Amino acid sequence: MSGRALVTVLFAMVLVPHVQALSREWLGPNLITSKGPGRSSGTGLTAIGTKIYLFGGDWHARGNEMWVFDAALPGNGWTDLTNALAAVGSSPSERIGPCMLSRGSDIVLFGGGIGNSGAFNDLWTLDTNDLKAGWQEHQVSSSAPVERETPGCAVVGSHLYVYGGLANIQQSFGSGEWIIDLWRIDLDNTANGWTELAATVGSGPTQTRGPPFTAIGTKLYTMSAGNLWVLETTNLNAGWTCQARTCLGTRSWAGE
Repeated sequence: MSGRALVTVLFAMVLVPHVQALSREWLGPNLITSKGPGRSSGTGLTAIGTKIYLFGGDWHARGNEMWVFDAALPGNGWTDLTNALAAVGSSPSERIGPCMLSRGSDIVLFGGGIGNSGAFNDLWTLDTNDLKAGWQEHQVSSSAPVERETPGCAVVGSHLYVYGGLANIQQSFGSGEWIIDLWRIDLDNTANGWTELAATVGSGPTQTRGPPFTAIGTKLYTMSAGNLWVLETTNLNAGWTCQARTCLGTRSWAGE
C-alpha cells in the first residue's frame, strides 16, 4: 500500500482515515453515486497509489468482478472494470479468498477458492498503467503450490512468496486442510517456475486459518498461536525466528 494514502475497505464502505489534533476518527467519503461492488466477503483487495482495487468475493455470486476506487477523488465513486477487462482477453474466474497484492503498477493475484467445489493455484498479473492489455495468466509447467483458498502472500524484490492457506477443500463449507508450506516464484521470470521452500528441522509457525503474512524489507512475517515469526529471505537456511518468549527454536527452509 502506498505511503501517500492509507486506505481500507470495511464491508461495502470505503473509509479514509483522518487524524485530528485531539482525536482519531474514520471518515467515510461522501459518494455521489450508489453504484459500487456491494457487500462481500473473501474479496481480493489491494491499493496502488491512491487507487483501491477490489476483485471477486462471495456475496450473491459476485464472480470475478473488478472494481476501482480513487481515494483522492471519492466523489467519483466506484468504477466497474469487469467488462472492459473481459473484452480484451481472459480474466481470472470467479473465486473467494484469493491472494491479491500490488507490485509497482502491477496487481498480482494467486489462488482462491470456489466455495465447497475446490480451489485454484493459478497466477495472474494486471498492469494498472495499461488496462487495455488485460489480465496476463502466467503458465508454469513445473510443480506449483497445491490449490488453496486464503493463502498468505508477500512480495520481496521480484519474488512472490505464497504461504499456507486452506487446501483439499471438501463438500462442506469451510472444511479442508490448513497447511503451512512456503513457495516462491520470480515474477520477472515466471518461466523458471515455483520453488518450494520445504521445512526441514526445528520449530516454526503452526497451521493458522487465513494466515496473516507480510513483508518488510527482505523479511517475511507471520502470526501463529499469538506469536510473531520472522524469516529473513536473504538467509532462508537460518530458519524462522520467533519474536516471543513462548517460542523455542527455529525452523529451517530448504531451497536456498
